[in-house]
Amino acid sequence: ITTALAAVVIVGWLGWGVAGALIATAPTLVLPISGGLRMLIRNRPALSMPVYRASLRYGARVQVGALLHFLNGRFDVLVLSAFAPLSIVGAYAISQIVAELVLLFPNALGYVLRAQVASSAPEASLAGPAVRLNGTLVAFCVLGVAATGPLMILYGFGPAFRPALVPFLVLLPGMWFLSAGGLVQGTPAGRGQRSVQAWAVPH
Repeated sequence: ITTALAAVVIVGWLGWGVAGALIATAPTLVLPISGGLRMLIRNRPALSMPVYRASLRYGARVQVGALLHFLNGRFDVLVLSAFAPLSIVGAYAISQIVAELVLLFPNALGYVLRAQVASSAPEASLAGPAVRLNGTLVAFCVLGVAATGPLMILYGFGPAFRPALVPFLVLLPGMWFLSAGGLVQGTPAGRGQRSVQAWAVPH
């Protein structure tokens, strides 16, 4: 929410363009940092080798899956760029960005699930309800993005991106299935295992 408001003010009102869009992402970093300042001031910064080693062991496994997941998520754009002109690649990329707005909720839910599993909470009591909750709410998210997505493309990005409408409508239903896979990813990631979703075919 803070990023969206910052983008409206900095990009829309002040007209700072691309530089303003980058600055508008700052709240996503400032808010979590400000939440930890009180603990940091109380305990003072210190280096803990046991925590460092445990974090390295956990992160080295999980980040392999996270990196592959990121590359896999954009591999289709790279393949398309080898066969289509940049105008088509740009339209497809915009359609993908707008369709992936559906994933904001399941991604946030996945972060919570991953932390709960990592803290040794009983995953069986969390994973099932989380997937059911995700399935219901993401269905509403798909409908909401279906209604607002064309307006975002035509008026947010401009009428030049009208060709993005068709791939957007093609990609949108698949976001429901992709959201379930992303949420299930949180369970093995919470146990420090490589993400099974990282090996999926590009959407």
